[in-house]
Order: sequence, then C-alpha cells, then structure tokens
Amino acid sequence: MDTNGTFLSELRTVVHNEIPRLNDAIEKGEDEVGTVVRTFLPWFSMMKETFAPERLPRAEARTVIQLIGFVIGSVERHLQSAHLQAGQGLALFPGMEDYLTKLAISAQHPPRDTHYTYWLWNNGEEPLSFTGDPQEIFFNRAVNHTHELHTLSCDWLRVICEGQINIVSPEARTIIQNAANNNMVLHDHFRSFMSRDPVSGQRAVEPHFFMTRMRTYLPTYQINSTEWTGVNAANLAAQMQLDYLVGTTLDSYENTVRGRLRYMTSDDRRSLEYDMHLPSLLDLFLQQMSLTRADMDGLTNDTLETLIAMQSDDFRRNLAAYINLVTACGRLSSMHWALIQNYLVKASTTLSAEERARLSVDPEKGTGGKTHKETEAIMRMRLQHPLVAKLMEAMSDYDRLPLAV
Repeated sequence: MDTNGTFLSELRTVVHNEIPRLNDAIEKGEDEVGTVVRTFLPWFSMMKETFAPERLPRAEARTVIQLIGFVIGSVERHLQSAHLQAGQGLALFPGMEDYLTKLAISAQHPPRDTHYTYWLWNNGEEPLSFTGDPQEIFFNRAVNHTHELHTLSCDWLRVICEGQINIVSPEARTIIQNAANNNMVLHDHFRSFMSRDPVSGQRAVEPHFFMTRMRTYLPTYQINSTEWTGVNAANLAAQMQLDYLVGTTLDSYENTVRGRLRYMTSDDRRSLEYDMHLPSLLDLFLQQMSLTRADMDGLTNDTLETLIAMQSDDFRRNLAAYINLVTACGRLSSMHWALIQNYLVKASTTLSAEERARLSVDPEKGTGGKTHKETEAIMRMRLQHPLVAKLMEAMSDYDRLPLAV
C-alpha cells in the first residue's frame, strides 16, 4: 500500500471507531463536541498538507470526502441540536470549505457526504457509521439492496426501451416480469423494517432511533455560501431511471429530478438523462396501438378495450406483465410511504416541544428538504398514473400474470 493509501486506511479506522463512540458519549452528555474537533483537527491538517486536491485521483478524492463527511456531519448535528446556526461545525475546521470545494472537482462528486459516501461506497462488512448501532447498518443494507435491484431492473428494461428487444416478444415479457419480481423482493425488505426480534421484541429499525438519532446526522449546511441538503436515499439515480423506463412519470416530476442532479456523480447524471429521453415501456405499448400519450386523454374505455382486443395475444400477455410491473412499483412506493408515516409522522407526535426543537433534521421533511406532501405526490404518481390506470381498466377482463412474492 502506498503512503496515501496507508494514511487513508489509518484515518478510516479512526473514523470507524471514534465517531460512533464520541457521538454516543455526546448524546448522553458524557462528552462534548470539542473532543471531536480536537481528535480530527490534526488528521485534517495532515490531510491538507498531504493531499493536494487538484492532483488527487478521483477514487482517492471521493474517499477523502467520505471520511471528512462523517466528522463534519457529527459536529454539525451536535451544534445544530444545540440551536447553533448551520455551518458553525464546518467553520471549526479552518480552510475546510475551500478544500472540500476543490476536492469535489477531482472527485466529480458534491463537496459533502451523499448517498454514495454514506451508503453505496460504504457497503463492506464493517461500514462506517455515525452511531455504530445495528439499526443504522440495517438501513445501509436496505439502501444498497434497493440500488442493486433497481439498477439490475433498469439494465434489463433499457434493452427493450432501446429497441434491442421487441416489446411484444416473449423475451420482453420475461424481463418485465423479472423487474416486477425485483420490486416485490424490495417490498418485503422494506416491510421487514417493522419486524420484531422474537427475543428482544425490538424492531429491525425502531422509529425513535431513526427519527432522533440516525437521520439527525444528515443535516443541511452551506459550503462556500452554497446550501447542500443532507444525505438522501431519494437521490438514488436508479429509482428515477426506473420511473422513466417504466413510464410512470408526470411532467412535474422532471423538476424534482433536475433538482437532484447536483447530488449525483457525472456518470450517474449522464446515465439518468439518457434514460429520461428513451421511449418508455408505456410509450412502446402505445406505439403498438398507433397511439401517443396525448391520444390517450380523449379515448373512452370502450375504444381502448377494442384497440387492445385487436392486438396479438403476445401483446396482451406482455401488457399484463407490464401492469404487474407497475403494480409492484406502486406497492413498493406505498410501503415506503407507510414507513414515512410510522417512522416520522406518527413517531413525531410522541415528542415534546423541547425534544422536537433539539432535532437537527425536521421530522416533517425528508433529509433533502422535501415535505411529506411532496413525497406523497411522487408515490401517487407511481401508484395511480392516469394513463396506466386507463390501461388497467381496459385490461380488467384479461387474466394477469401472478405477482411473485
């Protein structure tokens, strides 16, 4: 291992061991945030002397941002919980704002922690964490599982949307059904958040832990006068790509997606924008009936039923598989919405005014700053897309393929 690699490995060990220990002690009132600063100031000073950000390879620059992110997120959490202004924690590390800004260019990544550094690039046997609690690790595994299966589904569906496989072929039907199965696997994983250990009775992730501990380490703060919101699983590119490839998007959704692009790597931005401009599965099924989305607005159910009846058996079989896929995506999104209700909306009613005021991340919003009403709108877009609903109604007389569970 070279000198740079040795330094980063040693720093990672310190972050892995000390950040959870110090955060726990500070939360219990047994230590103070100055200890975190004093522990990592020498490391950061040596880092700035050792690693010129302009010359760092991309992978190393990303690792440096990752390690810094766990420290800054911890300090910001504790100071914001004490009602200090966002950014005061970062200011305790002189020169760090400029250093992070330069690192971001080499890393092709935002200048703070993100869903990449906290989850996707942190999925080893002993991932870094803010609390060291198994519940935080469980959440990490769930995000990575979501990313992996959505990415796989997108890779499958993309070959149909690119025209490499005909939308009415048996191969396409298999792909569509497999993508539906992936969503159902994730649905069960999401549902397991609430499952209780038969011995301890504790849930896999307790609402109080999620609301008052884990997510409070993902606060918003500014870097060189630019606001960056906290780590947010909604920024996973694969979820948005799946929405566009399936076709359950509305025009308003593009504004949401555009707002998330700045939190992605350049590779993910390009990949997402590519998929946004491909014809979706919905578009391809409509094209088979010589229809556009605009045409669908004026069609009666009887007319649409007739058009579907005029198609081949393979068309109807594949359309049934597509409806299964949309249903599976909707059920997964509904399960995510149920978790928001249980872990934030309902859980927050148990907090006193004083406890609520100490939270560095508002339980009435996501870590990315979106209200729950905005999140609900996206869920309903996937679950009740108006064009897909018309197809489902017109297909109601045909047997659908069973969903795998």
